[in-house]
Amino acid sequence: MCPQMCPNSSIYKSSLPSRSSHPLKPHFPPRSSTASKNLSPGRQRRLEHRRLRLPPPQVVNGGWNIADCVSRAYDLEQMNVGTVASGRIGLAVLRRLKPFDCKLHYTDRHRLPEAVEKELNLTYHEKVEDMVKICDVVTINCPLHPGTEHLFDEKMIFQNMKKGSYIVNTARGKICDKDVVARALKEGHLAGKIALKEGHLAGKLETDIDMRVDDQ
Repeated sequence: MCPQMCPNSSIYKSSLPSRSSHPLKPHFPPRSSTASKNLSPGRQRRLEHRRLRLPPPQVVNGGWNIADCVSRAYDLEQMNVGTVASGRIGLAVLRRLKPFDCKLHYTDRHRLPEAVEKELNLTYHEKVEDMVKICDVVTINCPLHPGTEHLFDEKMIFQNMKKGSYIVNTARGKICDKDVVARALKEGHLAGKIALKEGHLAGKLETDIDMRVDDQ
């Protein structure tokens, strides 16, 4: 890291060359309504939430009860966790999960070297459908292209995924059918919410998912 002071301020910025070729830049939240209009609806809500410093739902709904806060929390130990794609990001996820004593799975067009599979104790699946049938948590780390758009559709989620499983989408929103995911959460087929990177998908889906998680 190479800390540098920003001009005309006391704020430092740092560059992480080993992780990214693009230096980190300081971010100043917009203070005017004109600047806020340029943000997506999802980012505007999150920004307003931070400004207002709203308390957690447990407090709003009548107090702080630690049992309620952890009622949907589970240890990853001995869970079956699988990644869709095992490239740079997918493999990094698997390495970080290994200390949690998970049963690790992956699917990819290109199989990892045998030495890596043995090191991380990985189970390889040729097809996504075969992997999600046994996984408690599925993390998506593949790129978006015609072959992966809406890969997690009604058939994949309702017919192949385990009931009560979780999806963690750290890739592109369009890899999942947002309407199917929202319905699966409401009906209890999926237990966890999906994380989206794309602001234009942050509207109705985030609302549906947050309602599902917070109500439990």
